[in-house]
Amino acid sequence: MPVLSSGLMEKCPLRTPADLVHHTLLHAATLPKAWPRWLGAANVPHLKPARELVFEHFYFAIQAALEGLGVVMGPVALISDELHAGRLLAPIRQPVRKTRGYFFYVPEPSTDAPAIAALRNWLIGTGSVAESHFSTYLSANRS
Repeated sequence: MPVLSSGLMEKCPLRTPADLVHHTLLHAATLPKAWPRWLGAANVPHLKPARELVFEHFYFAIQAALEGLGVVMGPVALISDELHAGRLLAPIRQPVRKTRGYFFYVPEPSTDAPAIAALRNWLIGTGSVAESHFSTYLSANRS
């Protein structure tokens, strides 16, 4: 979902997908189809933003959003701390694009190792917490 800093939200409100024409879209080279997919689902596939910036990695794009440089397409599981703390806001409720999921790969003989099981359980638990807070982020971070 599109997220931005509270400071940017104050300067240039974002309430509907069409408002993105006034914003800089922040892209991550590692997630090249995130914005096109969301814009298509939001029924504004040909929207032309004020500017666009592309960063090599998602984390750089998130940092740019935190600094108020633009709006980034943020996977909730990776930005839940920022949403919970109010450092990033998710003002547009719909459409919400779910990711296809995350995968945890280990060599088959290691699947029952205690450290592997602990990591797998932590990843599942963390993802479940982020998923359970999803609707809270959408309502609490709407300015």
